[in-house]
Amino acid sequence: MHVRTVMTALLFLSFLSATLWAGPEEEARQLKDEANSVLQKGSGITLDPKDYAQCVVKLEKALDLLDKAGKSDTDLAVEVNTALYWARKFTTSTIINEIQKERGTGGTGGGGTGGGDTGAKPEPPKPPVKPPEPAKKEEPADDGTMSMANQKKLFEEAQKFASQHASDEYAVALRWFKAADELAGTEYAVKALALARESQERFAKKQGTLKEELPDNPAMALVKQGDAEIAAGRFDAGIDFYKKSNATEQTIVATRRLAHAHFDYAQKMKDALMPKFETADAEYRRAWQAATQERRTLGGQSYRRTNWNDPALKAAVAKVKALQAEAKDALNQYTTAGNYFRSVLNMAPKGQDLDAAGHYALCYSVRRADLYARNDAKRMLSQFLEDYKPANDLERTLYEFCRSELKELNKPPQKQQ
Repeated sequence: MHVRTVMTALLFLSFLSATLWAGPEEEARQLKDEANSVLQKGSGITLDPKDYAQCVVKLEKALDLLDKAGKSDTDLAVEVNTALYWARKFTTSTIINEIQKERGTGGTGGGGTGGGDTGAKPEPPKPPVKPPEPAKKEEPADDGTMSMANQKKLFEEAQKFASQHASDEYAVALRWFKAADELAGTEYAVKALALARESQERFAKKQGTLKEELPDNPAMALVKQGDAEIAAGRFDAGIDFYKKSNATEQTIVATRRLAHAHFDYAQKMKDALMPKFETADAEYRRAWQAATQERRTLGGQSYRRTNWNDPALKAAVAKVKALQAEAKDALNQYTTAGNYFRSVLNMAPKGQDLDAAGHYALCYSVRRADLYARNDAKRMLSQFLEDYKPANDLERTLYEFCRSELKELNKPPQKQQ
């Protein structure tokens, strides 16, 4: 009887403990679902600042609940953190003001909603949210750049999430965006960006906010054949159909398809070379570390000095340069893509097309090893960010990624390999 009483008590305590732990997690899940529901509805439009602010506050509260409950490493926490990362990326001063109102920590006062400020302009509010968390990396690379091993790790973490949440295109899109943003300036960045946009396109089509009805004519029939070839991974055949379409009747539709086909073909070529680059990158970093010594000035300040004549380092540099030459075909594809994106801009009303302008600039930023392309990319990205304002999630993803790319390009360049 005594044993039975003890067992009953233990079972009760176990049940009570589980109930207590489930409470915050369930509340966090509900807050995440409520916020995501609003964000999803606003994926094809610009949300009211007050609605957006409520989403940010709910996601922050959800993350706080999970942290306090010791659930910060759960799948739910990853989903919340990913959505919050996205939401924080697009908080304007107006939204920050609304967030302060939600928290009761300031703002302009009054309960009105809608974009734009009215009345006396308040003092610039202190940001109520932390900046997006930096990417979790292993040890920093010896030369100050992210190693390809760490790039691959970040990419694969997003890939794992995408595989586990394949039925939720919206969550997958946000996770790929986070990866692309964290990987800006690296070899994996554009690939993650493309995957984010593909997920967003599928989600938008399901929501009915993205529709494309091609006219029933010979030129568009060829475009549809090209689409089928590209979907099957046959880029040369797809590109050929798009060219035939333009030969029949030059259209912005076929020209845009040509631009994206060459852009994606370049990534496919890079993917084939990626294992070689990863091996060469690891060899270079080991050689760089061995050839670099810590030294001190007469004033006692420490600095590192690299012996670039070290035989092992010279051999590693030569291997990297040989691979860069091998990647010439991929770079040529980016150049061709850029030419077609420029053609789209020439054909677009008033020469304005966010998709074409953003990708046109990226065709130069991916060739950052070339000083001239790097400088052109910085100029083009700056102009793009000034000239355009995104209106939906597809545009926001491209726009914000371009901002991150520009930030990386503006960093002091490392000594060239």
